Amino acid sequence: MSDIEEQHPKETARDDAANASPPPTTIRHGSAGTVNARDVVVRQGGVRSLTARDVVIRQGGAGRVAAREVDVTQGGVGLASTNTLEVTAGGVVATIAETARLEQSWAQAVLARESASLDQAAAGLVVSLTPHPSVTRSPARSM
Repeated sequence: MSDIEEQHPKETARDDAANASPPPTTIRHGSAGTVNARDVVVRQGGVRSLTARDVVIRQGGAGRVAAREVDVTQGGVGLASTNTLEVTAGGVVATIAETARLEQSWAQAVLARESASLDQAAAGLVVSLTPHPSVTRSPARSM
């Protein structure tokens, strides 16, 4: 059983009432089916389908994510449809995004309309207006 926390503030200051946003829904230790929320944080858990404005995944995973921004650290996503994708030490099977940034990560397919940045990352297919692959050269080997 997953541990899903949805916290709501008890009081909102009058000056901040127009700009107040609820804290993110947090999924910890376990799995959830379908989650629809404004902001979602997945910590050491998993979600089958996730729709939100902003998504943060830390040591967890999601099957399908549709969000404005997706930030993954030490986790994975099956399919991400987003404006901005950032993955550090994680993996993505496929993504469709405006911009994608992968650091020390892997992806099978990256379709980025504006830019795709790969820093110490591996990808099977990258399609982007401006791809930025990181190139590291190994020293020459003597035989």
